[in-house]
Amino acid sequence: MREPGTIWLTGLPCSGKTTLAMALKEELDKKGYQTVHLDGDVVRAGINKGLGFSSDDRRENLKRVAHMARDLSREGNVVIASFVSPTNELRGMVRKIIGPMWLVYVKCSLEECKKRDVKGMYKKAEKGEIKEFTGISASFEEPDEVEGFGIVFLEAMAAVKPIIASKSGGAGEALVGYDKVVFVDSGSIEEIAQGILKLLQK
Repeated sequence: MREPGTIWLTGLPCSGKTTLAMALKEELDKKGYQTVHLDGDVVRAGINKGLGFSSDDRRENLKRVAHMARDLSREGNVVIASFVSPTNELRGMVRKIIGPMWLVYVKCSLEECKKRDVKGMYKKAEKGEIKEFTGISASFEEPDEVEGFGIVFLEAMAAVKPIIASKSGGAGEALVGYDKVVFVDSGSIEEIAQGILKLLQK
């Protein structure tokens, strides 16, 4: 990375956003960057406590976080934000507040997300105990190419080797519309983080 900024991770609940964000922070810390990790669960338990998952509350939650990310990056921090941020419209709002940023799409199948769900949120959502839960009763839109975004694609399914690529041109059915493809042989979270950082440096 050439300068401080914001790396925004989006994806379904339990797709691996927080785990990847922590690995990215560790790699950046090793390189001497001053970093801050803003995580959806932590923010909702703290300053955004009381906000639910209605459309208005989701918007307000992300709006507050985007302002925090913008201000922290202006102070010289690399901000890593891990939030479901389920629609292109909401991600566009975030970009307008923050300005140029890197968007990391943590792509993971719904079935695999359910397997990773140690809190049982998906089961509760399927029973109707959690309303407007992304992936069950609320939809998730895969990121479009939007001006001002650096889009990185991460295939995080457990049974598939992770693939990292940035948008526009590519090889293979799974990577139509992507180029700068980096195949991560072992698939360790540390190597995935390193691969993403290499792309951001280009």
